[in-house]
This record gives sequence, C-alpha cells and structure tokens, in this order.
Amino acid sequence: MVNKHSKLMGVLLIVLVASALISLGIGRYALSLEQILQILTAKLTALPIDPIHQQVIFQVRLPRILSALCVGAGLALSGAALQGIFRNPLVDPHIIGVTSGSAFGGTLAIFFSLSLYGLFASTIFFGLSTLVLVFLFSVKFGRRSLLMLILIGMILSGLFSALVSLLQYVSDTEEKLPSIVFWLMGSFATANTEKWLFFFVPFVCCSTLLLKLSWR
Repeated sequence: MVNKHSKLMGVLLIVLVASALISLGIGRYALSLEQILQILTAKLTALPIDPIHQQVIFQVRLPRILSALCVGAGLALSGAALQGIFRNPLVDPHIIGVTSGSAFGGTLAIFFSLSLYGLFASTIFFGLSTLVLVFLFSVKFGRRSLLMLILIGMILSGLFSALVSLLQYVSDTEEKLPSIVFWLMGSFATANTEKWLFFFVPFVCCSTLLLKLSWR
C-alpha cells in the first residue's frame, strides 16, 4: 500500500513539473523547452539570454505558475483540514459558506477602494469568521449533524451572496463594478513576485501547522 502511494505521488510530481515547464513556454511569446531550460539555468551556465525572454519567464509566467501551485495546494489542504475538523468527508468551503464569506470580504474591500493588503485581510477575515460561525453552530446543535451543518452553511452562503449582489448593484458601473466582477471570476493574470511572496509565507506557516496537527 505504501509503495503504491509512493509511486502515485512520484508520478503526480513528474506530471506537475512537466506541466509547469510546458506552461512556461505557452503564450504570446512561445518558447521551446530548450530555451526555457537555458533561461532557468542561465546563472549557472553563463550563456547569453534574450532579456525579453528572461523577463517573460521570471516576471510574468513563473509568478503565475507558482501562485497557481500555492493556491491549488492551499485549497486541497484547507479542504482536508475542514473535513477533519467537522469529521465529515462531504464538507468543503462552498458547502459551509466560507467561499461566499471570502467573496463578500473581497467585494467589500474593492467597494471601499482598499489596498491590496486590505483586500487580502478583508477576504481572510470574513472567510474565517464564516468558518467560526458554522463551527460554533455545528457544535451547539451536534457536531455530527450533517443536515444542520449544511443548513447553516447554506444560510450564511445565501446571506453573503445577497450582500455581494447588493454591493454590485450600488457600485460605480465605470470602475468598481467591473473590478468586482473580474475579481470574483478569478484570475492569475495580475500575479507577480510581490503578491506571490505575500501569500507564500502564510501558506507555508499554515501548512506546516496543519501537518503537525494532522495526527489529531
């Protein structure tokens, strides 16, 4: 069983690395695998590199790929943590309203023109607040009550979704509304090194803590 698990993890890791390398070459400026490897190892080989290609890799594509990897890993880890906390394999951030709470926090930050850090803080605050509310209600009415858990999550999810719609309705149609809509759709188009480092550090800290507490 352990060998099968190790082999599966090895195959998935190879697929992940291969997908990342392929993604580095896809876009308006197409790059071959040889060019990508030359750019990534330029400091070791001292080979002459086209500065435009180097900029495309290190300032545009690599931050987006790293951001996507961190976000995907964070979503998977948070989903597993929620399932462990509530002791139910059906729990996810959508069912218990965390996604809608975070969406409302981000929409509120854009509506009041907060900075990037304010946007992140507001999103995290409302997402965690929703999780705490659902957890408190689920403990009060019975931790193993799946029906109660789903009902509470649906109520909070509907509430925050309605508040998001309200903010969209009263937002400026020239600036605020398009920003809110595109943010809610989700995109890594604006990802850069600064943004990636901003959530990479908390991601590593939280992941380490969750893995250490996984035995519980």
